[in-house]
Amino acid sequence: MYSKIKTYSKKNYLVIYFKKNGGLVRYNTYMRVSNRKLLTKDGLFKENVPNSKEHNKNLMEIKSIVDQAIGNLLSKNPNTKLDNKKVKDEIKNIKYYAENKDLIGYYDDFLKYKFNQIQLKEQSRKDYITLKNSLIDFETYLEESIQIENLNYDFVQDFIKFMEIPHISTSQKKYKTWGELSANTIKKRIDNLKEFLHFLDDNKIHQFDVKINQIKINTYETPIITLDKDEINTLKKVIQEKNGVLDDTEKTVMDSFIFNLNTGLRYSDLASLDKLNFQSVEYNGKKRLKLTKILNKNSVRNRSKAVVSLNQDAEEIIRKYNYHFPLKSNQEFNRTLKSILSRFDLFSEEVHHIKMKTQTNIKQTVLKRQAISSHTCRRSFITNLLKEGTPISSIMGMTGHKKLDTLRKYIDKFSTQDFQYTDKL
Repeated sequence: MYSKIKTYSKKNYLVIYFKKNGGLVRYNTYMRVSNRKLLTKDGLFKENVPNSKEHNKNLMEIKSIVDQAIGNLLSKNPNTKLDNKKVKDEIKNIKYYAENKDLIGYYDDFLKYKFNQIQLKEQSRKDYITLKNSLIDFETYLEESIQIENLNYDFVQDFIKFMEIPHISTSQKKYKTWGELSANTIKKRIDNLKEFLHFLDDNKIHQFDVKINQIKINTYETPIITLDKDEINTLKKVIQEKNGVLDDTEKTVMDSFIFNLNTGLRYSDLASLDKLNFQSVEYNGKKRLKLTKILNKNSVRNRSKAVVSLNQDAEEIIRKYNYHFPLKSNQEFNRTLKSILSRFDLFSEEVHHIKMKTQTNIKQTVLKRQAISSHTCRRSFITNLLKEGTPISSIMGMTGHKKLDTLRKYIDKFSTQDFQYTDKL
């Protein structure tokens, strides 16, 4: 038995091969591999491959199951001509796959399958894990384990309603998630859930309820909440004055927030910065820092990068943290940020806000600080550059945008460059 790369539908997968009695088994592990250089001579992943230990452990488990299935077939008939169908059918009969699991047990199998995909983005990994936490919380809410036979249209509808309500922990019920998710976030969770349900269907574990495809969640364009230069200066002044009452986590959140108001990164890119992302360059006779980041959100094939020349504030902050912010999660970042802004009564003016549920829009007026999040940095960065008359091409180079249409909502609302042309008419 050996493993090598085989291409299916223009994608490279690691495939287990076995020859016996004139038959050939090609068992697809569905572990994505970009090229042969990532593997050792034994067909295992090299140590420099991200998560190599986890991938090798999973690969050996798959090989063990395939080996057991082949052994079962040959013990029944030593002369049997092996093929893929016989091995796959035998695997389904092995106790490993036949044991009675609840929802979370099968979801763990799904996670193992997804995490075997080498090119899976880190944000996608986090999304799958967050869905697991939401499902565990739903079991806590129901006070019972969910069995796979209950995974139907009604289950998904009830799960959506659960994600819309706040999850308040008590001494009897401890929740991992906070609830009150927006329609956009719920849609992401349900898309991942559908993927899991199709995984169960593909593996003949549970048939997919086609009525689930009828569930439509209306997403929306989130309102553009930004901080202008005066507001940013006010924030910096207050934080400097109150720095002594902030704990280490709060200081990190505020410093990284102010840094990102000057760089416009998405949270995942901000959290993954390290020293390799910064280069020293000569500018006006002085050594300055330039940030270059391959953006996490884009696919491996279609990656873009952001290149930002840091101003003095950003340089000072990132050097203080040795080029890496020790951030835990976007959710905790936003909770800490809102808590600090509320404690110091910052940005207390009212703004119009649409809270979008899966079925209805709730128009409400909230304090501006309640609508501020990590993504406010990116929006503020773009908006303030537009107000300064920065060329669109330069902004796209700094943010990593490849399409002008993506910036159109900012250009239409905040750019004033056209006045220099219309005033001449």
